[in-house]
Amino acid sequence: VISDYDNISIGLIDLFDVDFKNLKAGVGILINKNNRDKGYAKEALGILIEYSFKYLNLHQLYCNIIENNKPSINLFKSLGFIEVGLKKDWVYFKGEYKNEYLFQLTCT
Repeated sequence: VISDYDNISIGLIDLFDVDFKNLKAGVGILINKNNRDKGYAKEALGILIEYSFKYLNLHQLYCNIIENNKPSINLFKSLGFIEVGLKKDWVYFKGEYKNEYLFQLTCT
């Protein structure tokens, strides 16, 4: 759970598909609509990246982002994730198929 300075929940962030053999995990993040564009997502994702690499000793993080989610694409790119793949017609969204991008960040 991501909370503000008054301890009010503003969103969620998680690691999923954690693979300690290959030292990788997926990242998911969701911020309530009224709390977007305030820097909470970037701060939370930065903390999760540091924790994942420094304390969990992961080598790689990845995320899947639907093509029309420009704010998420910009967020992950701003913290060093790079686009490494495209899954065509991967998600059925509002009556049509959308592509989904795969982004990765490797610990250096």
